[in-house]
Amino acid sequence: DGRIVVTGADDGLVSVWRVNKDGPRGSRRLRLEKALCAHTAKVTCLRVSQPYMMIASGSDDCTVIIWDLSSLSFVRQLPDFPVPVSAIHINDLSGEIVTAAETLLAVWGVNGDCLAVVNTSELPSDLIASLTSSTFSDWLETSWYVTGHQSGALKVWQMVHCTDPVDAESKTASNRTGGLNLRDHVPEYKLLLHKELKFHKQPVTALHLTTDLKQLLSGDSAGLLISWTVPDQILKALHSKKAS
Repeated sequence: DGRIVVTGADDGLVSVWRVNKDGPRGSRRLRLEKALCAHTAKVTCLRVSQPYMMIASGSDDCTVIIWDLSSLSFVRQLPDFPVPVSAIHINDLSGEIVTAAETLLAVWGVNGDCLAVVNTSELPSDLIASLTSSTFSDWLETSWYVTGHQSGALKVWQMVHCTDPVDAESKTASNRTGGLNLRDHVPEYKLLLHKELKFHKQPVTALHLTTDLKQLLSGDSAGLLISWTVPDQILKALHSKKAS
């Protein structure tokens, strides 16, 4: 809302700051509201969702922690990851939390249940550097996710139910947990690779998918920004599926 700033530090602290206006000229200053302690190593990524009053933080200690933005308190920790966490995204309409840990992509429900997980690359060095997802609407049944990689590649993923017949036609399908300690929980959905986009020569560090799914913006570490047009066939296929 422009009045709260959240930062992550090398010592593992997640700090919540409030922007205050001081003086007649309206100069702004940051005042520390609270330092949230739980991580034991550097905070590598942060995401704030105002609709869900949620902070999600990822760390080199291989954990993702969910905090309550209103009470500034610990809510839960997601199951331990096998490697450090590199990126986090929160869907402001569904509350889904999307995480990346090296090449491992996982989608979590708002209550912390793992919905789907997939290993996005056979190359251990092709780390996920950025994430985004589609927002939901009444007519859109399918969820879409985009990963930006260290190699410069972008990968578009579709999440379908494990019993969905589209699985038989997919190029890539996996319900492996990838080292996540989910105990007896089996993800109800799976992530299928829909398309791979190659143009960037440097790591893709920023992604944005418009709510109408018609435009994807990607930026890399060299400062290059690309606008991708999403094919109309995706929308037509989804609309036909909903109508049937």
